Amino acid sequence: MAERKEVLVYGAAVAAVTLLGFALRIPYLAYLDAWWDELVTLTRASLPLGDLLTSLQYQGPSPVNTDCAPPLHHLAVKFSLLFGRDSFYLKLPNVVFG
Repeated sequence: MAERKEVLVYGAAVAAVTLLGFALRIPYLAYLDAWWDELVTLTRASLPLGDLLTSLQYQGPSPVNTDCAPPLHHLAVKFSLLFGRDSFYLKLPNVVFG
């Protein structure tokens, strides 16, 4: 029984810290300028879905023409951009998924 209580307390502490981090990040998303990698992601996420999926085949660590963000990240940004096209929605998936 004591172990179960410890697990619940630990889980509640982790949830509280996670929610606090989320709450501290959300208000400032719209005030921060987009960085280079976010602009690359925005460009790719703005492509039609078929073109986006095709472009994800050519990912790599090159700083010139491709990026190395996970493919689902681009899809999450594409979905987020359906709600708005400003810096807040561009950065929102990064906050939500960590």
